[in-house]
Amino acid sequence: MSKPTNFQQREIKFRAWDGEHMIHDIGIRSGMALHLDTGKMHDWPLMQYTGLKDKDGREIYEGDILTHIDCVGVCTVVYGKCEFYAEGFDELGYDLCAECTVIGNIYENPELTKL
Repeated sequence: MSKPTNFQQREIKFRAWDGEHMIHDIGIRSGMALHLDTGKMHDWPLMQYTGLKDKDGREIYEGDILTHIDCVGVCTVVYGKCEFYAEGFDELGYDLCAECTVIGNIYENPELTKL
């Protein structure tokens, strides 16, 4: 996995859970999900892209559930203090993600949070 140079910035993008499906073409307006295909605003839970990918190249978003060799059970990606964290780790970074696998998310796979 290549690290961005100092001149590159993380791509800012979001996804949202509509209660049944994960919607990826999402913007934000007034703190709400803006469905870019329809132009309608919704009060759906938003998840921001971390700018990181797992060892299989899958993008990692807030709410994703990761497995890692040093993590007992699963780790959920959260945002706090202007950084993304995987519960159980100090910081979510390139080196950690290069060894992680996204196995689901808290909306589509809530049973995984109980492992």
